[in-house]
Amino acid sequence: PKKIKINNTFTTLMWFLKSENQIFNFLSAAKDFLIGLIFPKICLSCGVNDFSLCPKCQNKIKILKTDTCIYCGKISPRGKICQNCRRKSSLTGVIVATKYSGIIKESIHQFKYDGDTELLQPLGKILVKKFSDIKIPGQITITSVPLHRTRKNTRGFNQSELLGRYLAKEVGVLYEELLKRTKPTESQIKFHRYERIDNLKGAFKAETKNLSGKKIILVDDVCTSGATLETCAKELRRAGAREVWGLVLAHGN
Repeated sequence: PKKIKINNTFTTLMWFLKSENQIFNFLSAAKDFLIGLIFPKICLSCGVNDFSLCPKCQNKIKILKTDTCIYCGKISPRGKICQNCRRKSSLTGVIVATKYSGIIKESIHQFKYDGDTELLQPLGKILVKKFSDIKIPGQITITSVPLHRTRKNTRGFNQSELLGRYLAKEVGVLYEELLKRTKPTESQIKFHRYERIDNLKGAFKAETKNLSGKKIILVDDVCTSGATLETCAKELRRAGAREVWGLVLAHGN
């Protein structure tokens, strides 16, 4: 009788938990439905409903066909750092998908600051397309520029990590968190390039010292001066990485 009582109690508990889960799912769906009625999804570019960025506007985003050295602007295959700039850089190259303007600028801002994660897919597809066009040979590992935990907790996610994981999944490449942001830093917007590098000193640390011979793709959303990518690349090189390529959605101010 005691065993039967325990079994009945367990069954009742499981039914209750299942019911609670169903109620939660229903309330969550109802909340999303009501929010959708009051604040419907509208394409940030053309105003069409049901999309944060509609397919038609996605197709308007032009992926760059000519790759250049991120520092001097000289044409360079795969965005490889040119010979003149190489001596002052830890980066092998920076692959840029688009210009930071128009639709892409608005999309990144809405994704990053307004928390519209529906934009992950269209933005991720741009990275996948550019990465597939570049065709970096050999075995690679994808990682991303990390956020400090305080900023990540405030925002709820790291946009660069989401993009990196999306890319890795779509192209069938390993994703690893290879860097940690060890301290919060001031916004880079008000600084010039070398001031930005100073602002980032000691901000990143490699999670492992065993990257010997590895080829790393470092994903970020936007590159302006290249200071953040450069600082991260230096840490990855110190940990033994053979090549560090930046891969960004957009370049510009």
